[in-house]
Amino acid sequence: MVHLPMESETPPDRNEKILLKDKMSRKDIEKIIDMSISELPMAKGLSNHMGSKATENATLMKDLAEVLRSKKLYFVDSFTSPQSKAFEVFEKSKVRVSKKDLFLDNKEEVEEEFILARLDELMKIASEKGKVIGIGHATKEITCEVLRKEMPKIYKKGYEFVFASEILEK
Repeated sequence: MVHLPMESETPPDRNEKILLKDKMSRKDIEKIIDMSISELPMAKGLSNHMGSKATENATLMKDLAEVLRSKKLYFVDSFTSPQSKAFEVFEKSKVRVSKKDLFLDNKEEVEEEFILARLDELMKIASEKGKVIGIGHATKEITCEVLRKEMPKIYKKGYEFVFASEILEK
């Protein structure tokens, strides 16, 4: 899954090479999606990194939905804003869509205890809903370390990790 940087209400702390902006044309959106997919050609969909300003823009989300539908890609709304229009727009546009249930590591300084607590919360949600989408950042070494260590224990409890595309295909 491409975790695509999108414009937020507050400027990013680093300069993003690829950034979906609030007032982009459909042609520019398509160009950004093509660039993103060329960097991760096995991706079956994308989610938004940041993006509160972008996902609140129904017109932008409609254009993005059309692009993703034409490329047969799904969308997971990271739901960085309670005013996000993404889910409803994508659903109306007949694009496979879901929302994240929980971020594993959405703090600047993340510690093992925080991620362990988030994994417990994910399991609780999964028990209630039958499925859950958690987002972690592969760029955060601690997240990968904790997952490597905890996944066997979580499997033994009867849970399994799958790609978001598998959840969206069911």
